[in-house]
Amino acid sequence: MSYLAVNPLVAFFKKNGMRVFDVQEVESHGGSIRVFTEKSSGEHPLNKNVARFLEKETSHGLNRLATYKKFSEKIENNKRILVRLLKRLKADGNKIIGYGAPAKGNTLLNYFGIGPELIDYIVDDSKLKQELYTPGTHIRINSTNKLKDDGANYVLILAWNFADKIIENHSYLKKKGVKFIIPVPVPRIVN
Repeated sequence: MSYLAVNPLVAFFKKNGMRVFDVQEVESHGGSIRVFTEKSSGEHPLNKNVARFLEKETSHGLNRLATYKKFSEKIENNKRILVRLLKRLKADGNKIIGYGAPAKGNTLLNYFGIGPELIDYIVDDSKLKQELYTPGTHIRINSTNKLKDDGANYVLILAWNFADKIIENHSYLKKKGVKFIIPVPVPRIVN
């Protein structure tokens, strides 16, 4: 569930002659918000969801700089742990495959500095992404069929909001001794 956006959006739209008249929670990407806006002179009634979201953001401290500094520290710690883990696994001769090429996964790869020296390749179910390379890190994206007989030791799940389903759908890999790495919120290895 995400509450990270309504307060700044309300201020932004107000400054630009618009107003937020409704906010909804949506399931996409593990929990997001949809914000409805119109010109300040618009006729939509103000939905009580706007006040509810603003109140939740305030109660979670999302109106304080310290909250974002603490969040930044968590990300930096996660980065150190994950990169150290991947480097150790590679140094031990392991083959590490990435699973999924979503935007959030590519953001993680780029910000954490994880490239083809740590990830042998990535697989994705989408034919539109296969035979291409990840932006910035230039890791090849293949069909998930490549996983079946490739001898991977670890699979780094880059679509971590679907980790349970990915692991369930590829349980045959676990039988071969392949382990899954879920990078967020804290890196962990799943046997």
